[in-house]
Amino acid sequence: MEEAAAPIENAKRLEKAKAYEKVHNKLFLADILLSLGVLVVFIFSGLSSLLNGHILKVEPHILLHVAIYVVICYIAYSIVFLPLSFYSGYILEHRFDLSNETKKMWFTDYAKSFALNLLFLLIFAEVLHLFLRLTAQWWWIWIGLFWLLFGIVMSNIFPVVILPLFYKVKPLENKDLVNRLIRLSNVVQAKILGVFEMDLSRKSNKANAMFTGIGNTKRIILTDTLVRDYTAEEIESVLAHELGHFFHKHIWKLIAVSTGATFIGLYITNILLGVLVGAGGFSSLTDVAALPLFALVLSVFALLVMPVSNTYSRIIEKQADVFALETTKDPQSFISSMKKLANQNLSNPDPNPIIEFMLYSHPAISKRIKQAENFQARNK
Repeated sequence: MEEAAAPIENAKRLEKAKAYEKVHNKLFLADILLSLGVLVVFIFSGLSSLLNGHILKVEPHILLHVAIYVVICYIAYSIVFLPLSFYSGYILEHRFDLSNETKKMWFTDYAKSFALNLLFLLIFAEVLHLFLRLTAQWWWIWIGLFWLLFGIVMSNIFPVVILPLFYKVKPLENKDLVNRLIRLSNVVQAKILGVFEMDLSRKSNKANAMFTGIGNTKRIILTDTLVRDYTAEEIESVLAHELGHFFHKHIWKLIAVSTGATFIGLYITNILLGVLVGAGGFSSLTDVAALPLFALVLSVFALLVMPVSNTYSRIIEKQADVFALETTKDPQSFISSMKKLANQNLSNPDPNPIIEFMLYSHPAISKRIKQAENFQARNK
């Protein structure tokens, strides 16, 4: 009976995953259109200049002036996007049985994210405006260097500062699994601080694992859903993929590629702003009211390069899969872990090729499984 019911259950799960992806993609498109629309209206309607003029009357000191402008803009922006954020982050996840969060938990996390994003935005805006005032046409080089340093610092502090704000992270208690994963990490000579478990199940039914941090914060973090629902061999396959990124130095390569893309984007922004500043009615690039122009141009640039960056991401993810298969020599556990992750996270295993090309940072699950099956056939 159970064997007969399995294909029906799998078919239902597949349809559910496709429906989830369809809604998710529509929300992504709505987010993009609303973001760009809000920025265009705010900039070219004169609202930005109007707001800036009122702030200038109250606070002429440039540092406080920039801070007040950014805070008001970000609060207004967040209010506009709150319904969309709530639908995508809470309603949709509950509708597809992926979330265990209460409304109180969701709004608490939203408030934390709001505070963090505002802090980072304030830092970036103040530094950007400082470079605009001090370095004129060379601001884009200095802000690119700052962004590189900021990214490295964030990668270092993420597991010890950012992640614990949202999840309880503790040392993994399963000593056998810990020893197994440490032995695996020793294969690539990854000096890790330890193996940790985060309480994802309190908020979500999804599962994941990460090899995160750089320098003195490198560590393995498993979600409690992964520890609970997967065999030791499957967990080892998932982690071997993450260690593949370390072995191939993908973190540093991604930093290098993203830095190059950032410099290109900032250089193009510098050229385009020369035209847009006048069109928006701003006096110069140092006009505080012109700050949203940077967000608009960089957002459009990020959208245009997204297919390229996702293509590169899929290449390195495939390399990490190959490393996992060659290191564990257990393609069957890799295949079963992929199937479980697809079911648990409602991932469409075989998406439309155009959607995959545009939006997927990982190869489709069906392709990852096919690669493992080919590896298994070659090594019988």
